[in-house]
Amino acid sequence: EDYCSPPAKKKPGKGTRVNANWMGYGQMYPGVIEEEHKDDTVDVMFDDGFGEEHIPRSRIEEIDGPEKNAKNPKDDPACKLVKFGKKVKEKVKKVRDDLGNWIEERAAKHSGKGQSETEADEEDENEDNDKDKDLPPVDEETLSSKADKSQAKELERLKNLIGEKDSEIKGLEKKLSKQEAKLDAKLPKPKTVDELIAYYKRRLKRRDDRIAELKEEIKKNRCKLEGVGCPKKEVEEIPTLADIEDHVDDLADDVDEARQLRDKIDKDGVLDPELDHSLEGIFKQADNLEEEVGHLRAIERNETQANDERAEKALARKARRKAREAKRKAEEAAKKAADEAKKMADKAKNAMDLGKPLGGITGGNKDGEDDGGEDDGEDGAKKMDPLLAQATKVNRGLDDVSKAMDSLDTEVHPHGEKWWRYRYEHAYVESTIMVFVSLLMLFWERFYHFMRWRVYKVSNAQEYDRITHGTMYISWLEFCAGELMTCLLVFLTCWLLGKLGAYGLFPMYLPESESLHLPNTGREYEVVALDVCVFFFFAIIFYYMLTLSIVFTATARLLEWAGLEFEHSNVGVPGQGALRQYSPGRPRSLIAGGDDEALDRYRMLKEYFSKVVQSEPAVMDAIQEHHVTGFNEQTFPFWIYMRLAIREKMDKMFMFGWTIWVAIVLTFFAFALAHRFAHVGCIRIMIGILCSLVVLLGAMVWWIFSIVGVIKNPDVQEDAKQQWTLHRMISTETIIISTLHYLLFFLCYGAARMICQPWMWVLHFWPVTYLTMFTTFLVGIFCWFVSPIIPDFCVALSMPPYVDPGDVRVMVEAIRINDKLTAEDLAQAVTPHAIMSKM
Repeated sequence: EDYCSPPAKKKPGKGTRVNANWMGYGQMYPGVIEEEHKDDTVDVMFDDGFGEEHIPRSRIEEIDGPEKNAKNPKDDPACKLVKFGKKVKEKVKKVRDDLGNWIEERAAKHSGKGQSETEADEEDENEDNDKDKDLPPVDEETLSSKADKSQAKELERLKNLIGEKDSEIKGLEKKLSKQEAKLDAKLPKPKTVDELIAYYKRRLKRRDDRIAELKEEIKKNRCKLEGVGCPKKEVEEIPTLADIEDHVDDLADDVDEARQLRDKIDKDGVLDPELDHSLEGIFKQADNLEEEVGHLRAIERNETQANDERAEKALARKARRKAREAKRKAEEAAKKAADEAKKMADKAKNAMDLGKPLGGITGGNKDGEDDGGEDDGEDGAKKMDPLLAQATKVNRGLDDVSKAMDSLDTEVHPHGEKWWRYRYEHAYVESTIMVFVSLLMLFWERFYHFMRWRVYKVSNAQEYDRITHGTMYISWLEFCAGELMTCLLVFLTCWLLGKLGAYGLFPMYLPESESLHLPNTGREYEVVALDVCVFFFFAIIFYYMLTLSIVFTATARLLEWAGLEFEHSNVGVPGQGALRQYSPGRPRSLIAGGDDEALDRYRMLKEYFSKVVQSEPAVMDAIQEHHVTGFNEQTFPFWIYMRLAIREKMDKMFMFGWTIWVAIVLTFFAFALAHRFAHVGCIRIMIGILCSLVVLLGAMVWWIFSIVGVIKNPDVQEDAKQQWTLHRMISTETIIISTLHYLLFFLCYGAARMICQPWMWVLHFWPVTYLTMFTTFLVGIFCWFVSPIIPDFCVALSMPPYVDPGDVRVMVEAIRINDKLTAEDLAQAVTPHAIMSKM
């Protein structure tokens, strides 16, 4: 309700431009407030140089005050439902009170208790001896353990409140006792016997009044508990189920009006998901309540009909009993006349014999009736009253409606920990914190890479030693563990900043405005920061799960090309025929093609590479500069060159680096602006990133096929020798791979944010479910069809005309490695077991 109240109008303060009624003559002149006074007057300096002191505020008005452009909360569609909420809460309270009175009255009748007041007084006197004897046991600990977070807070609050009230009652009783003692002391002290008698009578009168008050209170409680001693007026005021049904029908009419208003808001396009979810919860619980009340009335009608039938049967039984009684009396009279002459002893014996048939007639069930049947029915009713059971369900339904109504205030309006109104406000704060957390990720990742560099340095390990003697799986695991360690350090940093109160700076530099709801405390920013750390954690896990499929396909490619190299060189290697058959079901290589054409295409690719490289003087001079023997077509280890090219590019996929994190920081800054000013949702942003990824993958496939077209067409190869492109100056493949890395990570972040946000499942359960299934489908597409493209692309852009200075360094390193290895070493290195251990 406070949220939907109109914004309070602020008084213009010092330095505010105003129009002032000069001297009260009615003419308004512009000026600036120079001073404020305690008597609520101001001094104004007018634009023409004149001034006036102690002008009442009633004679000034602010020029273009902020309240004129402020966003009125009443424009919020949720505020249009405030009256509906008030009416529903009042009617639910009325129904609950009426139903509670009805349940008490019904329970009193059902219990069968009808003590007289004297018996009740005697029972009350015995209560002091055993206070808890008749109290039903309440397992507070078991019930409290089943409460959710909000219910636990409410239980704790109520328990504390009960304790406070008990203490207050004891204090008041103690105070009352002292006051009575003081009143007795203030009475005039008796000097004669007659005055002493009057003194005692006055004290006795005050105590009689107190006893009467207590008895009246006890009588009211007994009326509520047992229906004993209730005044006629109170009995008549107990509502009926028909009255309760009318109140619920009235409540349903209000809910129908709210439905129409919700539809209108939806038609106007201003219905947000949180408001829609809250209203749907209210409508659902109201419908359930109406249904339960209808069921309650049906049970009552059935019970009334059953009572009428039982009454008819009771009358019939009464008539039959009267007939049997008349018959019995007639038989007794006849028997008495026949035995009149017998002795008294015979009469006694005959009387005993006469009792048997009488007992048989009386106790028998000739007509199929059971005299005790009614009592048995009453005992069964005492054990279980379906009407009371259904009334209890209706009472729970009222509680559910009340909780649903509370959600309109606590889950829609800014309230307590829920500081935002619209989700774009939460997304704006989240993106802002993302910028901060991303900077922490950049810092700690640089620290990790510095430590890694120091370890390699003290280990005397060269860069290409790591590439040639390590494996892609080890490299993948190393970078994955490094990023997860970075996430842990960032999380601990955010936690420590929270303990130090550093988040209190955010509300100072990001103040809340009338049109934008932001956190008001550092604790709220701390919660968002820790949530962001969790998103990063899962996003990195998802990302490295995707890149693992790239490692697998790249390893399979390297094994395949190693086998092709040795088949092309006619080197007899045991088991070489199995080299290209390794990893059955592997996706087809876009460069090597199928098994039937793989060897020919590999041969053409190698010949094309050697021919173009030898025709490039700049490339040959660079190789000659770094290696004495230079480039030799016959001895150049082409498959090692491809292996090093892939390994070098793959590390770009595994390592984030400062360039990726700077791009992430800038992107989240752009996200914050988009959320803040354009109210763009994350789903549209992720769709744009997915489309960009599809375009990038299309470009990668085009580059691969362009190389395949070149090696198949000799005329195009001649053009490639003379063509100068930008690719020769910069590493195009590094830029493409880094861009792929960037897009994949943001898609993983979007998936982590969607799956790990509880409110997403609450507000959009089915859309989130479908998107999760679609994400799983895309992961399968990526692993089976996209990941094989990556190693093919790395090789394609390592071929002319895309050879850059980085590729030249890779060629030199490949020649150096080949010079150190013997033929036996190479043969052993490309066996399936060795290939898998080295990849």
